[in-house]
Amino acid sequence: MKKKASNLSKFILAVLTLILTVTFCMPLSVEARGSVDTGKKGSLGLTYRYQTTLLPDVNVHLYRIADISSAGEFTLISPYDQFPVTDLNKISDQSEWDNLIKPVAAYIYTNNVTPDAEAVSDADGKISFTDLKLGIYLVVSDALVQPENNCTYSFSSFLTSIPGLDADDNWTNSVYDVVGVPKCEKTVNPKTVPYYVYKRWDDSGYAGNRPTSISVNIYVDGTLYTTQTLSAGNNWSYSWTYQEGHVFTIAEST
Repeated sequence: MKKKASNLSKFILAVLTLILTVTFCMPLSVEARGSVDTGKKGSLGLTYRYQTTLLPDVNVHLYRIADISSAGEFTLISPYDQFPVTDLNKISDQSEWDNLIKPVAAYIYTNNVTPDAEAVSDADGKISFTDLKLGIYLVVSDALVQPENNCTYSFSSFLTSIPGLDADDNWTNSVYDVVGVPKCEKTVNPKTVPYYVYKRWDDSGYAGNRPTSISVNIYVDGTLYTTQTLSAGNNWSYSWTYQEGHVFTIAEST
């Protein structure tokens, strides 16, 4: 039987300007660590600031992507259970959690998934999400553009567990009220810089099975920027320019 051309994932790898990642860490394995009270609700408190500068008016969106059992085991919920992760509880490295973010975000933007919660940071840069179902949440923060100061504040999307493990790294005294300060990058006098996306095929010996072209959606800060067709004619690639300080997400359109 012929091997079909594979693109590894429905979502494209892009060469983009990186911004700092958030320091929220996910559990790296599931062991006998006590139990979670699944009858409780949780909360997430965030403070947005750059060094000592508080940042009001940051738009933040929460997406619950996984449930948690009383044993502290995670299960992806629909529609995120389609992603190529056989068992969240066998993840052993923070980078594996981080690798979930781009495909999940691309799915959300492509399918206009409604957030489970949204809020805007107040004058002190604070947001408090309360009465949250327990599980894993993807937190997406829009870039904050301040034309009057000619600068842009950028935030990485990140995953966080509610509840979190306690100080002894177990669920016995679970932290149902999670708090944190997302890392922030400030771009002053943002310049226009090049960006590049390339379709990488994993089909050695079977290149003849590739489609003649594919269509990709390019999102900037979660909003559709452009849709482009990639093919052998353009070396399965597309380049563009845009101001620094923004987050691009790439997804093949269906």
